[in-house]
Amino acid sequence: MSQELCDLGLPSLTDDEHGTECLYWFRRCLRFHDNPALLDATQISHSVRCIYIIDPSTIGAGARVESNKWRFLLECLHDLDMTLRKHKSRLYVVQGQPAYILPLLFKDWHINVLSMEEDPTPYGARRDEAIGCLAQDHGVEVLHRSSHTLHSILAWKSVLGGKVLTTLHQFSKIFHIPGPPEHLNEEVIFQHLAKAVSKTDNSDRYNIPTLEQLGLESTKGVAVWKGGETEALKRLSYHLERRAWVACFDEPRMPADSLMASPNVIGPYLNFGCLSSRLVYWKMDELYRKMNGLESEPPVSLHGQLVLREFWYLMANLHRNFDQVEGNRLCLQVPWRQADKKIMKRVVMAKTGFPWIDAIMKQLVEEGWIHSMAKHALISFITHGQLFCSWEEAAQLLEKYCLEGDTCTNAGVAMLLSGSSHAKPIPSDTESPILTGKHIDPSANYIRLYLPVLRSFPSQYIYEPWTAPLDVQQKAQCVIGREYPSPMLEHYQALHSNMLTLQQMLKSISDSRGVKVRTHQRYPPEISSSRTHGRLKTVQ
Repeated sequence: MSQELCDLGLPSLTDDEHGTECLYWFRRCLRFHDNPALLDATQISHSVRCIYIIDPSTIGAGARVESNKWRFLLECLHDLDMTLRKHKSRLYVVQGQPAYILPLLFKDWHINVLSMEEDPTPYGARRDEAIGCLAQDHGVEVLHRSSHTLHSILAWKSVLGGKVLTTLHQFSKIFHIPGPPEHLNEEVIFQHLAKAVSKTDNSDRYNIPTLEQLGLESTKGVAVWKGGETEALKRLSYHLERRAWVACFDEPRMPADSLMASPNVIGPYLNFGCLSSRLVYWKMDELYRKMNGLESEPPVSLHGQLVLREFWYLMANLHRNFDQVEGNRLCLQVPWRQADKKIMKRVVMAKTGFPWIDAIMKQLVEEGWIHSMAKHALISFITHGQLFCSWEEAAQLLEKYCLEGDTCTNAGVAMLLSGSSHAKPIPSDTESPILTGKHIDPSANYIRLYLPVLRSFPSQYIYEPWTAPLDVQQKAQCVIGREYPSPMLEHYQALHSNMLTLQQMLKSISDSRGVKVRTHQRYPPEISSSRTHGRLKTVQ
């Protein structure tokens, strides 16, 4: 056993046989179906050890994600381990910096080959380049395969041939060029895995840690989302059983119960790689053909949602500083309010005084998921709609709590919906912190579930509880300003001021950037004629 592994408390493994020893590193692809990097590893090696590395720098103070996301990840790892043990192997979980841990494993386990799936984020690309150099220094061959996206980032760059791409419309014109995405059956991988298993070390030092062992607080209440490939495939099966709904999927058409977590939601599983986007693509393609081509138009259709996901990953790799305002050529340099921890703390603690927004935030923090319409409302509130905080704040909030988004997708969505994207400056409609919720859920059951303090409020007042007479508040046992906070701002005035600021900025750069300037009228009183699905529409 090497002294370094002893110092880490990790046992050494040795093989009597001689041959290709492969290390498969699970990262963004926490599954066995459609996993070409794992297939490569099993095909070329007589022994494959599957590892997952937990980087301590991603845990604790200043960490970008909260306990819900860690709980989901650990459940994904348990599911992988359970499957591997059925094939006389196991998952080895190691804690430490990859650049330090991997050389130790190369040496102690006599590794010849390192296989891993492509990480399509810019950070992942930089890290993998460094790991590649490190492996080369240790005489270890590196195998890289794409599986988290429909096509590899390299394939998309090859299609572009050096051309600049900035809009979804441009991307939709080239989307067909690489051809249909690859798809691998998990049974093929298992057949090879059975022939190339590692000797199993049953030491608990490689076991999957608990949240408490990682120094994290246990999540409160019952976990709504169960992580892992097994659950992901069950959800996909349920998802596809609803043929008519899938084929006619259209986000704006949603009943109130769509706001709640349901068995047909697959976003978190795509994000963690428990479910292959390529498998979903092919299953959707098969379903659409069976439904005689009946499908909503992208990007509203479910197929279109995969296209949009692909677009954000590509944009993040084509444009520097994609996840921030400064140095990002895709977004307008809006004079956002300077980051204020007190303001964002009120948002996170669900104390904005707007029940619709607070209910959304409560669900996000407690469960790790919100419906896309709720996400739009939250981003709109934080950015141009009300608080006028940077979309970076909204993106970081989603990355910290939301199971179904990462740096690339969260930044893309937040930038677009903030009204600061060059592709769509100043939205033509703005999610209202009052009207949107009223439109989707007139009975306010969603608010009553997540804000029990308002449970006894009459529906006519619950979206604007500060407008209720004092005797109504007292009867509901919730006096505004005491049991529930007053609104942190006057929302119509804030929206009007924000939109004017955006428009003035656009006017000042319209000649140099060619941006069409939208005009905006103050509302109310125009609001009564400007309602669109609970949104405030800016009158042209």
